[in-house]
Amino acid sequence: MTWLDGRIVIDREDLDQRVPAVAALAAEIAATPLPAGHRLSPWRTWVPADVRPPSWGDPGVWHEAIASHRSKEPPSLADGRVVLLHRDLHPLNILWSKTPAVVDWVNACVGHPHAELGHCRWNLAMTVGPEAADRFLDPTQS
Repeated sequence: MTWLDGRIVIDREDLDQRVPAVAALAAEIAATPLPAGHRLSPWRTWVPADVRPPSWGDPGVWHEAIASHRSKEPPSLADGRVVLLHRDLHPLNILWSKTPAVVDWVNACVGHPHAELGHCRWNLAMTVGPEAADRFLDPTQS
C-alpha cells in the first residue's frame, strides 16, 4: 500500500458518498479479461471444516444445509464462464485518490460475480449502513 497514492477512508459519511465508485470498481474487476491458462483458484466458501449446527436450531435441517453447501461446485455463470474476483472487496481495501486503487489481492480467485457482490454488500451494510448496501446494487438510488 505504501507504493500507491491514496488513503483509506473510514468516515461513514465519506464512505456513503463513495458507494457508486465501489460498485464501478466491482464491475471493472468482474469485466477484467482472464488470461488463457490463468492459475487462479475457483471461489470456495470460507466455512470451516468443523462447523457444527447451532444449539438453537433443528440439527437435522442444519446437517442437511451444511452437507448441501459443501457438496456444491463453485458457482459460475450460466454459460460456465467465471470472472475475476477480488474476494475481499470492500471500502477499507480501497485507497482513495484521483484514481481509486484496490489493494489486498491475496485471496483473488475466479467465480460468479454474485459472490463478490454479496461479500461487498455485507461489508457496506456493516461499515456504512443497509441503505448503502442496497445502493451498491443500484447506485442511482438516492
